[in-house]
Amino acid sequence: MLIEVPDEVAARLQEMAEARRITIGEMVNILMIRDQIAAERNRRENAELFRQTEEKAAAEAEARAKCDLKPGDEGWPPPGTLAALAENARKADLGALSKKRVDTSARSREILNAEFADYVTRNWDK
Repeated sequence: MLIEVPDEVAARLQEMAEARRITIGEMVNILMIRDQIAAERNRRENAELFRQTEEKAAAEAEARAKCDLKPGDEGWPPPGTLAALAENARKADLGALSKKRVDTSARSREILNAEFADYVTRNWDK
């Protein structure tokens, strides 16, 4: 069987084979075996990474399922939750920064009603 390869590739294969005192065919076989070994190693590594990822996800899901904490329990709120954010804000006394209470929802509606129509008309043609 004949295979056409660029001259520079053939010359490089010839050099590699001569350095090892083997034929070009044997050199190509060695390179193919190396490629198969590398591909198998990559498959094993990817399978291991997938297994580890699956185990980690399963452990996290199990931990979430076991998390039956309620406000007032030790360890409440679970780290990384919105409840934890709110608890940290309460502990930092962020509400003390402003003496008057603010209804954020009502204020947001006021801003939306007062300014959104103007914004849309200003940017309609852009």
